[in-house]
Amino acid sequence: MRQETLAKMKKAQEEARQRIVARGKVEFRAEPDLMNLLCDRARKQRVPFGPMVRDLVKAQLELEAKKEPTQLDKIENKIDKLLSRESA
Repeated sequence: MRQETLAKMKKAQEEARQRIVARGKVEFRAEPDLMNLLCDRARKQRVPFGPMVRDLVKAQLELEAKKEPTQLDKIENKIDKLLSRESA
């Protein structure tokens, strides 16, 4: 039962990812302090808010890619290993 649950969870995650990628749009909530910081930064840099946030996210992801795997990466790798054992 546990392996079946992991497989269903993995499938649901992949389906959600595909929907997000196909949409090409992400929405999120942020505290007023963070929104003020982002708005101030966009104004100071004289760039549109959306592209600036996209560039910040991209830069952070590229920086993290150069570092060791995150805890989430480690968990996903463990799930992948468990699923591959089940299918073997």
